[in-house]
Amino acid sequence: MSPKSVKRKLSVGTLRKAKKTKLKSPDLIGDLHLQRHTFEVIAKIFQTTGEDEIICSIAGWGYSEDGELYLSVQLSPPYQATKMPKPDILASFF
Repeated sequence: MSPKSVKRKLSVGTLRKAKKTKLKSPDLIGDLHLQRHTFEVIAKIFQTTGEDEIICSIAGWGYSEDGELYLSVQLSPPYQATKMPKPDILASFF
C-alpha cells in the first residue's frame, strides 16, 4: 500500500465550557489530537524559515451532546495556495 493511498487522520479536538475558579481561568478547555503528519509539516516550516512563530489554520464546529455544548476544532498547517505552471506556448508547435 503506497503512502498516498492511506487516508490520514485530521488533527482534531474538542473544547467544552470550563468551570471557572478564577477570573483568569479559561472559558473553554479540551484536548487536541495532533497527528504526526500535521506536526511534521509545521516542524519543517519552522526549520526552513527560522521563524519563531507561524500562523496555522484552525477551524471550529459547534454541537451539543447529552445536553452539553461542545466546539470541535481542527488544526492544520498554514494554507499555501498551489501555483499553476504557466503553459509553454511553444510546446503546441512541436
